[in-house]
Amino acid sequence: MKVSAKKTAATPKRKPKAKNSPIVRANPIASTLQTIHGYPDRLKIYQIPASKYWWVRATFGERRIKRSTKETEKTKAVKFAKQFYEDLLKNSLSVPIKSSRSFIRVAEELKEEHRQKAGTGERNKRFADDLRKQLDHRIIPFFKQYNLKDINYSTISKFVAEMRKDGCSPSTINRHLVSVRQILKHAIKLELLGALPIFPSVTAKDNPRPWFDEAEYKLLKSKAEEAIEKGHTWKGVRMTEEMRDFILFMVNTFLRPSDWYGLKRKRGCLNSCFFTRLV
Repeated sequence: MKVSAKKTAATPKRKPKAKNSPIVRANPIASTLQTIHGYPDRLKIYQIPASKYWWVRATFGERRIKRSTKETEKTKAVKFAKQFYEDLLKNSLSVPIKSSRSFIRVAEELKEEHRQKAGTGERNKRFADDLRKQLDHRIIPFFKQYNLKDINYSTISKFVAEMRKDGCSPSTINRHLVSVRQILKHAIKLELLGALPIFPSVTAKDNPRPWFDEAEYKLLKSKAEEAIEKGHTWKGVRMTEEMRDFILFMVNTFLRPSDWYGLKRKRGCLNSCFFTRLV
């Protein structure tokens, strides 16, 4: 007896209900995705379907870092994105410096290098402090919006014009340009920049230090000797012939008061003939 197999109709598979995938809802809305003027293309702000806030993302190689700005207004979101990018370059060790090519990142690297050298005695601590003050006060606030490749003669000239507008002296401007040049040279060492841009020239007025004429020099010397004879004191220290010699040494060498303590004695540098002329 043959048993006939019942043919069972194939039940059609139910299509899953369309659900809003969290990945899709987290994707940028194409019409809102945009870069920020003055910053690299890797920095973008955008909106997503899943949030009422603007979002920011920065791409470094294969790594993409995202944050919510917690702002609904675009202008405030842009401000947040700029600060986010600068903090990322400054503080995030996960971002390789060769991926950033940012002026501010190289400046921070150079500042840290000088700080370490000052700590080990390789470089004068005052030099490292002066560089830090220049970077924090003027250089980084101006150049932070620029990528290294965008810094050229025109950009540096704008920086000079801004310092002139603030009433800076030519010598102050030149000192800041030296620091900018050091940063760009450091970028070349890190293979982030091919060559230095041309720098504008800043002419400083000749302003020689004043000096004593012969009569004033004799008066100074006699007053120093008089103070020694009368036993004058300065901040509790009695003036001696050593003080007189020091005064004459400073006058004849044109040393700044802040420079003398950095002098070092070397054999053959200061001979007896020099001191003979001071007497």
